[in-house]
Formats: sequence, C-alpha cells, structure tokens
Amino acid sequence: MRRHRSSTPGFTIVEIIVVIAILGVLAAVTIASYSNIKRNTRNVRTISTATAYERALMTYLNKNNSYPAMDPNAGGVCLGIGYKDRVGGDGIGDCGETAWPLKEDTIFNDSLKQLVSSLPIVNDTEVKMPYQSTTFVGAAFHYFPPDPTEPLPEDQGGFIVDGVSSPYYIMYVLEGGNQDCGNGNILATDDANGGWPRMTRKRPSGQHWTYSDNKATACVIYMPNP
Repeated sequence: MRRHRSSTPGFTIVEIIVVIAILGVLAAVTIASYSNIKRNTRNVRTISTATAYERALMTYLNKNNSYPAMDPNAGGVCLGIGYKDRVGGDGIGDCGETAWPLKEDTIFNDSLKQLVSSLPIVNDTEVKMPYQSTTFVGAAFHYFPPDPTEPLPEDQGGFIVDGVSSPYYIMYVLEGGNQDCGNGNILATDDANGGWPRMTRKRPSGQHWTYSDNKATACVIYMPNP
C-alpha cells in the first residue's frame, strides 16, 4: 500500500536558522532592555539618596554653623551605614573610589542621626570611574582642607568654585554615559579659567553632569563652606 506524503511542508534548514536568529535577536533585545531598566533603577536610587544626604547636611550646617565632625586628614566619609569592607580588611565599610577609598565614620553618623532616623547606603554597585580604570561605590562627603602654602590650586585641596576655595563636596557616579545627575547643585569644570580643579556653579546650557565618558557619569554636588 503506497504511503501518501503529508500536504503540510516541513521547515527547511535555512528557515530553521532564520527562526533561531530572530529568537536570538529578540532575546538579546529583551536582556538589554531589562539591564537598562535595572541600571536606571540603581541610578535613580543613587541620585535620590545622595540628594537626601545633601539636604540633611545642609540642615545640620544651618543649625550648627558646621558640618558633622570627621577626621580632617581622612579626606571625607562615606554617606550611609552598611558598606562592604572592600579595601583595607579592617572591618569598616568603605566607599568612593577604590584607589582612594573613604570609610564609614561613627562620630559623623551619630551626628547625622540627630536629624534622620536611618542612614542607608547610597548603593553597593561598583561603577567604573569616567576616564579611569578604577571603580566607585556609593556616595562620599569629601573634605580637603586647603593648603595655601601650595603654589598650584590643584595642590591646595578641594576645588576652586567660581574663584573661591571650596573644600566640601558630595560625589557619586552613575552608570552610563552623559546621565542626568538629577541635582541642581551639580558643578561643572570651569574650562574658561583653566579647568579642573577650577569649577563653576554656572553650568553650560544643557550640561547636567560634572564629567562623563561613554560608560559612566561623575556627579559632584557643591557644598558651601561653613
């Protein structure tokens, strides 16, 4: 008895390859979109938490005519409690740039607790520093005491903001290039007067970051002198 061939044609190898390729493209797009959503969520958290610390520090400054006490030789402190001990192995959480990490400071944090009920870390993701091979975690409140004996502004500590020595600032780094730092007090490099570390609060039109490459965006918040 003769067998009849099915009237429904099967897939050819070429058709199968095309289908697999399409599925691969769709999967890649889905993964990329999901990754972007996660990245944007982390960036939003970083901005909002860093801005909350900015407001808390400004409130403390207005009430006490000073910022919370910290080691003047440390260069600054981590904003938040609960960072991992990535550098040093001393059991104290650190943040900021891996090449020059800052530490959590108990005295500083106890002072801030007078204003806020909790001190969450800003984030725990290591983000590449723009134009550098190092990484950055969380957010840091920096203080570089000026040294007027140094001949160059870049050696005197902190920034020169609109012509005034400004050793206090908050710094955080966002994932992705040319991200919006989401804060109205972000400094810009004062290229008209020599550039880094000369900064200005008058950002060029459309600029909303301090400096950025195609992988990360550094954000520096201006903090006034006491």
